[in-house]
Amino acid sequence: MLLVEAHNAIPYSINWTNTNLITTDNVWSVNAELGVRGYSGADTPVVPGTNARTVLPESLILNVKANQTNPDALVEGGVAEFEIANPTIAIKGSDTARAPYINVLVDTTGFSNIRFRANVRDLSTVNNAVQQVAVQYRISEDETGPYTDVPSAYIADATEAGTATKVTPIDVILPAEANNADPLEIRVMTVNAVGNDEWIGIDDIIVTGITSTPRRVFDFDGDGRSDVSVFRPSNGGWYLLNSATGFASVQFGISTDKIVPADYDGDGKTDVAVYRSGTWYLNRSLAGFTAVGFGTADDIPQPADFNNDGRAELAVFRPSNGTWYVLNLLTNQFSFVQFGQNGDKPVVADYDGDGRADYAVYRNGGWYILRSSLGFIGIQFGEAADRPVPVDYDGDGKADVAVFRPSNGTWYLNRSTAGFAGIQFGITTDVPAPADYDGDGKADLAVFRDGAWYIQRSTEGFTGVQFGAANDIPVPSAFIPYPTPVATPTPTPTPTIFSGRATSVNATINGTNAILNDTGDLPANGGIITRSLMSGNVLNGALTTGLLEAVTQGAFDQSRSQAQIENLNLTVGGNVFTSDLVPASSQCTCFESGPPTCDGGVLIANLRINGVFIPIVGVNQTVNLPTGGTVVINEQIRTFSGNSAVGLTVNGVHIRIPTLNPGTPPIADIILSSAHSDINCGTFQ
Repeated sequence: MLLVEAHNAIPYSINWTNTNLITTDNVWSVNAELGVRGYSGADTPVVPGTNARTVLPESLILNVKANQTNPDALVEGGVAEFEIANPTIAIKGSDTARAPYINVLVDTTGFSNIRFRANVRDLSTVNNAVQQVAVQYRISEDETGPYTDVPSAYIADATEAGTATKVTPIDVILPAEANNADPLEIRVMTVNAVGNDEWIGIDDIIVTGITSTPRRVFDFDGDGRSDVSVFRPSNGGWYLLNSATGFASVQFGISTDKIVPADYDGDGKTDVAVYRSGTWYLNRSLAGFTAVGFGTADDIPQPADFNNDGRAELAVFRPSNGTWYVLNLLTNQFSFVQFGQNGDKPVVADYDGDGRADYAVYRNGGWYILRSSLGFIGIQFGEAADRPVPVDYDGDGKADVAVFRPSNGTWYLNRSTAGFAGIQFGITTDVPAPADYDGDGKADLAVFRDGAWYIQRSTEGFTGVQFGAANDIPVPSAFIPYPTPVATPTPTPTPTIFSGRATSVNATINGTNAILNDTGDLPANGGIITRSLMSGNVLNGALTTGLLEAVTQGAFDQSRSQAQIENLNLTVGGNVFTSDLVPASSQCTCFESGPPTCDGGVLIANLRINGVFIPIVGVNQTVNLPTGGTVVINEQIRTFSGNSAVGLTVNGVHIRIPTLNPGTPPIADIILSSAHSDINCGTFQ
């Protein structure tokens, strides 16, 4: 047996289409770089049906059955390589292979937010066991220590009866102790089931992490140092003095924009971005340009990483109601939290060092912080005219409560580890721009004065840099609030009325109707309704699905709905419809000026009709069926009522098959993934 010692550098990915990786029983790869091993678990004391999450010991019996071709014919359990149409490594429990698993060895040195992804595939058609899957990890390779289970990755049953089509994705961020580890072992395991076990493939393995330092480091070239940089409102130009790559400039924005630099695509580089009257314009270094409507003209943009995935979420603080609104660009999920009041200055930062940004406001010298791990805290530190400057000055991974006092040019720091410090550095008219300019993990005191930078670096000492003009905005000051102006009373708003509904399946076949995973109607005052089903099987098996999800929600100036179906299989009217994913989404948004708007669409994956792949090409795309009838893909139905009410229904796939007898109901009328949103805007937002 070959014990592979290679530790894969991340990002790491592997699938099993190269069948030369494993050619001999119990030998893992002809080269030593594979960094994956399989174990039979024959030496693990497990009784059938044991909860896989509780099985933590390791196995010492290296195992793989190479060059297999038929999962239904291979009775013996353990680990196997199947050279089938879509090759894969697979695991199966048995009375002898009690807890088989594959082990992925990676080196996460210098990385955090370790993300593990894989597709778990049902390969067996003849049995129907409850085949559990657990994901576990450990930070050693001494072959003595137990593993730690990752509860959020657990799959209660990865198989379905009579088919070999079910695919269950795993996508999980490992706990913080998996960061910066060499080696880190990640294993995917099943256990001996009650009854006849099934083979399950572990395919499309991806392990990634992020190397970016905490948010708002203003590091445009990804070298771990904040860059001297300015935005020039007069021409919308960004001028960057990158510490690694030198000077760069980009034209992006107009004079009235608010700059919102942050790492929106998780590549460790700060992205050029602006906020304009409720619309975000992002020039992402990895993912490219995008524009997203989220917020209103009076909101204060506060992009931050609220979920520790290495990407900044779109976030705004609305002074009029003291509410934070957050949009995750990766998942398109929306949330809001009421924390603060009119006149507060938002000072979002990671105050408890858990990698997640915390909601926080500064009010006349008082700090009110809702920490994501440690809960609420209030601190009196500063005066009304001070400018709050919360960053990590002592390098402990926690943002420190701190202020710059223009009246005397002094910085007052309440550092979480190093304690209090008062440092005179600057004059009344300076703009504070603290950031980590020398890359030592500690924020440096810095001020911008009429085109000149004065920086007191914590490791490399003082420096002065002439870069910029008198009216430029130093980019590292983008989120430092000014003293509170006198508040202007605002009229009492009239309420916005919301409506929405999301349904995964609404099918009528030969007069029999079936509705699956329906949210029902969204209340007029908004809120959120979510529904999900692990799978669907209706109409005497004519329609089967994997996971079904539906959500409808309404808040402040937007209603939105989403529905989706995974692993669709539908037979009707002599036609067979399949798809890996059928999603639909719609949203309607109010604006302070101008009429409301709606938009939406679909991102359908691998739609096939009678085995023929159907590319998605636009709105209301129509396909004629060979047996009669039509399919409308990305069906969009809009409604309007005056200048303040709009609506949009997006149907992912709408199938209509008429009868040959006029005046009789159709053979089928089926809507797959329907998302309806509408909104009647109040007089003020």
